Amino acid sequence: MYDRSVFMRFILLTALFCIAWAGLLPVTAAGAAEQSSLEGRVLDTKGMPVEGAMVYLYAGPDVRRTANFISNRTDREGRYRIPLPPGRYWAVARLKKAEGYGPLMPGDKHSGDPVEVELARGGTVRMDFTVADLQEAIRTRSKERERAFRITGRIVDEQGAPQPGAYAMANRSAVLLGIPDYLSLGADEAGRYTLYLPRGNYYLGAATVFPPGRDSVLKGPVSVDGDRADVDIVKKGP
Repeated sequence: MYDRSVFMRFILLTALFCIAWAGLLPVTAAGAAEQSSLEGRVLDTKGMPVEGAMVYLYAGPDVRRTANFISNRTDREGRYRIPLPPGRYWAVARLKKAEGYGPLMPGDKHSGDPVEVELARGGTVRMDFTVADLQEAIRTRSKERERAFRITGRIVDEQGAPQPGAYAMANRSAVLLGIPDYLSLGADEAGRYTLYLPRGNYYLGAATVFPPGRDSVLKGPVSVDGDRADVDIVKKGP
C-alpha cells in the first residue's frame, strides 16, 4: 500500500512546477527577442586581423574604470560578437599581453578614444576597431619624417621637474580625438624629447599613458617652419 497523502503532495507539486514553467516561457522568449548585439573585427594598423583582443563597453564615456560588458577574445580573423541589452554604450578594443583587466602596459594595444554606439532592441550593430601601441602609432604618424623639421625641448611638470618616459604629441587641432597626429619617443632622464613635424601650426601636449585621453591639455598654436630647440612642454594629468 502506498501513502495516499504523499502521492497527492507529489501530484500537487508537479502541477505547480508545470504552471510555473509554462508561465516563464513568454518571459524567456521576450527576453531573447529584446537582446541586441555588437559584432565586428579588431584589426592592426596594416589592416590585418588581431587575435586575442577584447572589446570593452561602458555605460558612459569614462573608460578608465571597470567595464560594464566585455567580449570574448577575438578569433584568428579578429572577429568578436557580444550580446547586450539595448541602449547606448561607449566601446574600445584592447589587446593586452598579460592576463587580467588592469592598466595598459608597454606593448599593449588600444583603439584610442571610445566610440559611441546605440543598440536598438533586437538589433545588431557592426563596428570594427583598429588597435595600436605607442611605437606603432609613432611609425604610422611619422611618414613625412624625411622632409620634416626637428623640434626638441623638455617635458616638465607644473613645478618644472623633468618627466622622463613621457612622450610629446603634436596635433593640428586643439581638440584631440583618437591618436595625435605626431608623437615622440619617451623623454630621457632630463625630460628631453624630439619631434619631427612638417611645416605648419600645431597644438602641443605630453602624456605618460597611451593613448592620451580626451582630457589631455594641448597648448598652442606653435608655428613650425624650421628646426627648433626651445619648445618646452608642461605635462598636465596622466
